[in-house]
Amino acid sequence: TGKNIVTVKDILVGEVWLASGQSNMEWPLVWAEHGPEEVAAANFPALRLFTVQHNVAEQPAITVGGHWQPCTPESVRMFSGVAYYFARELQRKLGVPVGVIGSYWGGTPIESWMSSSALEEVPAWSAINARWQQALADFSGRAARYPADMAAWQKAEAVAVATHTRNPLIWPPPLVGPGTPYALSGLFNGMIAPLQLDPMRGVILY
Repeated sequence: TGKNIVTVKDILVGEVWLASGQSNMEWPLVWAEHGPEEVAAANFPALRLFTVQHNVAEQPAITVGGHWQPCTPESVRMFSGVAYYFARELQRKLGVPVGVIGSYWGGTPIESWMSSSALEEVPAWSAINARWQQALADFSGRAARYPADMAAWQKAEAVAVATHTRNPLIWPPPLVGPGTPYALSGLFNGMIAPLQLDPMRGVILY
């Protein structure tokens, strides 16, 4: 209290965990086995959820998009099933509030989630960096061809579905280059680095 009054409500004191990884961690609760039933029963005020918005960054960011929400059927529906089950079990056993931060992106490599300093300590760093430099060199040409390649695949897929045959084309490989979720350290910078100042009990990675 000074010249103004700031009131903050609904604050819990417990422990916070980070749940990160790719598609296995990102897989939402509603798509899990018995998911709709689990979603409908997910009313746990002492369990809080935070989903980090997808973000690729060239340098470590200082903040992330997203906000804390109490665990309700609406908030947990598209939240990580693995993270939800983990946090729910923890909250039940410990009897304290539990918050879980979901920072994940399906189909991404571990190199995207590692800091540049950590990557340089990896024994295979020279090979990793060589692949990345080649991807950078190829990026503009591949990006120009990608829409046509994807359109051709989609057309062939539609024909295959209609005729109950197999699509002769291979799904175009993902675009790997600057600004993509495959950028070295890109997801660490955008989705992990800003969380480092937050006190956490631990991390689960899938």
